[in-house]
Amino acid sequence: MLGDGTAVVVWGVGEVQAVVRPPGGTFGQPQLLAPHGQFPVIAAGTRSAVAVWLSEGRLMAARRQARG
Repeated sequence: MLGDGTAVVVWGVGEVQAVVRPPGGTFGQPQLLAPHGQFPVIAAGTRSAVAVWLSEGRLMAARRQARG
């Protein structure tokens, strides 16, 4: 959960996916972050969130910046 009320959910073991819900809104469609991976972890800041996961032994990351 970001400071402005945005919710970001990351999940997956086979695929790593994420979904975002803006403040006062509804969740959008899930987005594929990686076709395969393990152990997704998310770290939320005040204006962004970072997802980190393992994919074929490599550490991967994706960042979501809040709009506005």
